Amino acid sequence: MPVDIEGLLERMATPEWVDGLLESAPAGRLAGSLLSLATMLEPERCRWFVREALCERISRELSNRGRYDTQSSAESLALLGAAAAVGVSTADIHVDWPSTEELAAILDLRAPDRDRTTIGPMQIQLWLGLREMARLRADPVTVPPRLAERILDLWVATQDGDTGQALATHVRDLNASMIAWLRQCKTAGWRLVPPQALAPNPTSR
Repeated sequence: MPVDIEGLLERMATPEWVDGLLESAPAGRLAGSLLSLATMLEPERCRWFVREALCERISRELSNRGRYDTQSSAESLALLGAAAAVGVSTADIHVDWPSTEELAAILDLRAPDRDRTTIGPMQIQLWLGLREMARLRADPVTVPPRLAERILDLWVATQDGDTGQALATHVRDLNASMIAWLRQCKTAGWRLVPPQALAPNPTSR
């Protein structure tokens, strides 16, 4: 099976085809697709999607952010997180970060449903993006404690539950690193602190 996956990617994921998708797909759908790829593929197989076109797309989405509404801003941050999930370095990405008020609206928009018992993909994308933001952003940002506590609880439940135990090693490693980072933020009064070490290919389902 691994050989078949390699062959399929070699045939289909040509640079031109990948770049076309990265440039044209809606930001929200692109974030979801990249997160799925990072979940399903071993880290080394995500290299087909580590493209300069993706960095350019993220910069475009996160720059001139004032033109967009809360939904678009949430999708832009989610795309940042999903790109990190497939191994893209975001160090040179130029961004216009949301204000505290704008970030609160984004978090409210992507708050987990009350009946959720594990972390959901919409929250995964966004919080991966927030971790990247914490790494890149110079000024400190805080998030609502009640919401952040719920995100941490859901991520722990995902990692410790039966489904989490069956996840691929690289996904469990990412879950562990996200839980550790969230706990660092909690200790800091839910200020989003720069992560001490970023794990490759973050995701979970």
